[in-house]
Amino acid sequence: MRKTTDFLKLTGLSISGALTLQISLAQPARAFNDTSNYWANRCIDRLGTLSLIRGYPDGSFRPNATVTRAEFAILMLNTFPNAPKLQTIPEFRDVPANFWAARAIRGAAERGFFSGYPDGTFKPQQAISRVQAIAVLTNAQQLPIFAVPDPILKRYFTDAGQIPSYAGGAIASAAQNEKIVNHPNVRQLRPNQNITRGEVAALLCQARELKLVPLQYVTSEINLVRGVFAFGPEIQAFGQFSQGLVTAKWDNNKIGYIDSQGKTVIPAKFDLAQAFAEDRAVAGIEKGDRIRFGYIDVQGNWAVQPQYAIAQSFSEGLAAVSPDGQKYGFIDRAGKFIVTPQYDLVLPFSEGLAAVSQGNRWGFIDKTGKIAIALQYPSVSPFSEGMARISAGEQVGFIDTAGNPVITPQFSAAWDFSEGLAPALDRATKRWGYIDKTGNWAISPQFEAAQSFSEGLAGVGLGGKWGYIDKTGKVAIPLQFFSPQTQFDGGGSNPYSDPMAVLPFKKGLALVRNGKSAGFIDRQGRWVIEPLLYNDAEPISEGLARVHVGGEWVPEYDYPNNSPYLRNVMVRGGGWGYIRVNSPSN
Repeated sequence: MRKTTDFLKLTGLSISGALTLQISLAQPARAFNDTSNYWANRCIDRLGTLSLIRGYPDGSFRPNATVTRAEFAILMLNTFPNAPKLQTIPEFRDVPANFWAARAIRGAAERGFFSGYPDGTFKPQQAISRVQAIAVLTNAQQLPIFAVPDPILKRYFTDAGQIPSYAGGAIASAAQNEKIVNHPNVRQLRPNQNITRGEVAALLCQARELKLVPLQYVTSEINLVRGVFAFGPEIQAFGQFSQGLVTAKWDNNKIGYIDSQGKTVIPAKFDLAQAFAEDRAVAGIEKGDRIRFGYIDVQGNWAVQPQYAIAQSFSEGLAAVSPDGQKYGFIDRAGKFIVTPQYDLVLPFSEGLAAVSQGNRWGFIDKTGKIAIALQYPSVSPFSEGMARISAGEQVGFIDTAGNPVITPQFSAAWDFSEGLAPALDRATKRWGYIDKTGNWAISPQFEAAQSFSEGLAGVGLGGKWGYIDKTGKVAIPLQFFSPQTQFDGGGSNPYSDPMAVLPFKKGLALVRNGKSAGFIDRQGRWVIEPLLYNDAEPISEGLARVHVGGEWVPEYDYPNNSPYLRNVMVRGGGWGYIRVNSPSN
């Protein structure tokens, strides 16, 4: 601080209205009389409080006035007072020793903030352009200068062709580091326009990471795709669309529902809420020290009053609930118990039957509550295509809806039947293949991981990479996709680690991941939504996909026996929004 104030004393700078005149922590904050409605007013007020900017004797700041190169040189020295001298430069031909800002101009040039023109001039009284100001700030912040900037510039700016070649590397770096502010259109840099005092203030706030500039004007990954968002991160929506609605959280930390346009349909009044199913959605409100769950209709009215400790979504007209969190039963849409609470655990109804357990043994009941298949198995799955997985010891087989064993337990693991085939793990080879409904191998065991078929294709994994096969076992889409986890553990993670590298096809599209990015492909393996911008994504529902931008994947480790173990990876920073996706089959 002393170096800067001494420097200003040496220059004798005392011209009222210069962008900054001095640094004085004792100077009280001053509110300007012409910035209350300015788009960056919070930023300007803070910089005024910090004495980095000052206004005019009449109390104005004049945010739309231009800034000269000389004024900007002084501003840079005040903003970066500890920047070291990097070079010795000759005198500029048009900056005599007695010029009011001569010492400031020389100091800024010696620190690498500025350079003069090829003819040896500085042009101190010339208004500085936006591109020059941003390039100077990039140098001052010691950001890396990009050697090949054009692809980045074209991504961020619709007027990238107007950026002078000498500044391209600096502008690209500033854009990548979220140091550029463009008002009113974040995609238009307007590089050769004269910068205004208000715009300079906004750039300074970004440089100092004060987080006071409205986010919609900051060049960032989020704003890069904001134009294609159906609605962006400012609407805190989450989950999958169902019956035209999705859950969203408001500033009051309550949950409501919005439609596909981002408009509120059911106001935020719930503490917990789930997606709609069969015109009903699980919703919970705090009662005393606990949350009680009930069911709302699509208008947001209580169809079943909140009274349960646990509630599951409706399936085939019935929903599992637990009044006390201990025993489960099933209710109908009016809230009447069809099956009284008596089971330790239950699964939703599927194909007319629901899996239930008592005393660590599972079986199935019908919709009247009658035992259809005796409770005898250590574990089961819901029925799919007339078959349910059951376990016997450490082996897995299948039964039919009558409880008859159709495929004797013989596999180490298996998934549900879909499109006539089920993935199964061979005990001998420890590889996954696909069995038919007789238990014979339709596709021989050869994969390290496998998913169920959907729309004629199934995801398979081998050697840390995933792709898709058809029902003959032929590779339809090459194994090329991989989970974010593989970039932290060298590919040694469980192939089923979350998030998965590929997901099943739905309406002709599938979500896939290329490590730390995600996109959507069609059944020919062609990109429909390329993984250029999205850190992560969720499956498409009702023509909308939730995507994440502007963040990064980070690992989470456990340390058993003081040795690091990769427990999980999560995407941090940035924000989630929804994009519209047209499926090929639509």
